[in-house]
Amino acid sequence: MSAPGRGQGAEATLRTVLRHTGADIVEPACVRIAVDRNAVDADGIITDPDARERLGKVIGLLTGRAAEAEQE
Repeated sequence: MSAPGRGQGAEATLRTVLRHTGADIVEPACVRIAVDRNAVDADGIITDPDARERLGKVIGLLTGRAAEAEQE
């Protein structure tokens, strides 16, 4: 896993670019989910239950926002 705080500059830059392009940033889905390389199997599947649950919640938030956007 990377050090805490690593990548924050890149994240800030990406947010700036996304806002500039008018992207809809789903704030509750903007989370860091640490996945240790030992928690990924040979097929690239994340095996850590906590990480899988957190990723599932993020995907749910994004698909929910996409469905809302389609109705607007």
